[in-house]
Amino acid sequence: MSKQIRTQAEEVGGKFILITNEAFPERFKPAAHDFNPCESGRPLIIAPTLTFPVSRENYLRMNALAEWLVGFPPFVKRDNTDGE
Repeated sequence: MSKQIRTQAEEVGGKFILITNEAFPERFKPAAHDFNPCESGRPLIIAPTLTFPVSRENYLRMNALAEWLVGFPPFVKRDNTDGE
């Protein structure tokens, strides 16, 4: 994701997907610039269970995953105050 697009999404309170090729370390905590958006549930951060090498093929796979994910209807958080 380009920095410009991410900045624009953050400015309007938009949600975004971050996909990395590096596995989360034990006791993972988002970096400072990702921490506040995580508190509000805006980014979806996806990481593999094992780190995989940087390659064009792997980045194309990550892009395909992002495209697949955005094809789903948005998750709507519902309160259950109506007893359902």
